[in-house]
Amino acid sequence: MNKDVKLMIELQEYWDIVLKERNNTLKNKSTITRINTGINLKIKNIKELETAIQGLKIKINENEVELSETDDHIKKLNSRKDQLKTEKEVKAIDNELEKAKKNRETLEENLITLYDDIEAKEQTLESLNSELDQLQNESETKISELNEIIINSGNMENVNTQKFEEKALELSPKVKARFLKFINSQNGKAIAKINGEICGACNFQVPFNLIQDLSKEDSIVTCTNCGRFIYTN
Repeated sequence: MNKDVKLMIELQEYWDIVLKERNNTLKNKSTITRINTGINLKIKNIKELETAIQGLKIKINENEVELSETDDHIKKLNSRKDQLKTEKEVKAIDNELEKAKKNRETLEENLITLYDDIEAKEQTLESLNSELDQLQNESETKISELNEIIINSGNMENVNTQKFEEKALELSPKVKARFLKFINSQNGKAIAKINGEICGACNFQVPFNLIQDLSKEDSIVTCTNCGRFIYTN
């Protein structure tokens, strides 16, 4: 087998590891981002719920103050009613009392609804806080594991990148530029093994005469379809 071909096969192995570890790093970083996004969304939901509960408490306080003022108003109206002498004055007070009592009923109904609403939201908040605690504990362990994997992947990528760069210097000028061009392409594949008559890079059927050339001791052959270097055992 041609010296350059042997060298390109070795370089491709190094580069395959580089790409694999690089992809692993991207995948694990994406997982960490997804985990943190989930945590942040849970925190956002909790804060929104806390704000809603605070708003309900303000409404409850406002309704309780208004209810107290309405009770005082009803007492004063009843007290004034005892002092009235004409039927017209009594009727006016009765109308005002009826309005005050209806307002009181409305306020009491509102308060019941508000108390029920705040109780339900506080239960939901308690559940969300519990879920957040569990999620943060689990995520802390998971993120720590992923960061360790990312570090290891980075080390593997660096080691194999260094091996690749050192060995690439040994390539002859006639193949080096073409080889590096394909290495830096999207899939990072510059040389592929022939599977029967099929190029391992593009799955194109290689012409028979090129397959015959591959059997020659010092041949360097490229695929007529994708242009990548090809080899056989």
